[in-house]
Amino acid sequence: MAAGSTCAISSTYACHRRATPLAGSKFGDDMVRRILSLAQLIEPRPTGAALDETRAAHRGFLDAAAHGIQLTQAGYLPPAAVRAIAPHLPTMRDWIFAIERESHVQPVLYFREHLANVGLLRQAKGKLTLTVAGGRARSDSSALWMHLAW
Repeated sequence: MAAGSTCAISSTYACHRRATPLAGSKFGDDMVRRILSLAQLIEPRPTGAALDETRAAHRGFLDAAAHGIQLTQAGYLPPAAVRAIAPHLPTMRDWIFAIERESHVQPVLYFREHLANVGLLRQAKGKLTLTVAGGRARSDSSALWMHLAW
């Protein structure tokens, strides 16, 4: 990579919280270049009903957690919450097993972990609640899209 080729890419994303540690490195600049090329492939982003459809699983889970969900002593969702959330997940459409315990329904467990990792849910004092970003994302599909994209 030429010394001068990194300035445009690095300066574009240097301030972004996820790209900052990699900005200016050979790997980081290559990664940002690939991300930008992928972003051009999916433009324009969905709007209206298409946007709501692409984020239906996220919104369904956030709606279920809107008032907080008391977790079991082992730190899992209670069976009633698992049954309420499962229909929103596309991976659960062909699920042939009982939808009872979160520890036995991995798609729900992994999706909850994903939402916590991206900062939409938090677990504190045995309760699963929305973060501020999760509250915004719950009411605004565009805010959810931007939060997940960045």
